[in-house]
Amino acid sequence: MTHEVTIPVELRSLIDDRLWPRNADDSRHQNLEPLVNEARVRSFAPDAAAVRLNPPPFYTVSELIAFGEQAFW
Repeated sequence: MTHEVTIPVELRSLIDDRLWPRNADDSRHQNLEPLVNEARVRSFAPDAAAVRLNPPPFYTVSELIAFGEQAFW
């Protein structure tokens, strides 16, 4: 899958500061040590206990649909 998604400066800063997962290993680590605490998650999603932040590369919705990916949002 090829793509041309430009990462905004603010998100690049979060990734560089390790506040957003940089790769698959960082992403898996969220299962042990969540990046967003449960109280904060429940403040915007009352039925959820966790949020998982995906690492780059990022894809557009059109790209995901074109490749038959299931989207969860």
